[in-house]
Amino acid sequence: ERYVSINKSILHYSKIMSSPKTKNSYRKSYFNKSNIEMMKNYIENKGIKGDETMFNIVDQAVAFKIKKYAKLAGIKSITSHGFRHSCCSMLIQAYIDHNLTINFKQISSHLGDTVDTVYQVYSHLYEDEKKKIIDLL
Repeated sequence: ERYVSINKSILHYSKIMSSPKTKNSYRKSYFNKSNIEMMKNYIENKGIKGDETMFNIVDQAVAFKIKKYAKLAGIKSITSHGFRHSCCSMLIQAYIDHNLTINFKQISSHLGDTVDTVYQVYSHLYEDEKKKIIDLL
């Protein structure tokens, strides 16, 4: 399969497993073939079995690694949540680049958010597209 089931959450700043925050947080996130291959290799190399988590790491450790490798690469560091925003922004831009109607339902499902939340947070990204639509009238 080409998806990862999201059905657990690690409590902020701990290694305690809990239920995801909202019903939308339970989801299947689909990935392209190369990402799935990388995850399969990671799981095999780490010896992850059955219902174990892929990533048993807390926010502080992620933040530390992001800062460390950003510094080594000579680029600006972002928060781990910044990757989520980047993912959403790139998905919206991909729809625009391929002249497709932005599917907020699919994007919100991938992120585990509601359509309203994704629309409210990211609608500013396609202001130019709104102007192009008006010009078609």
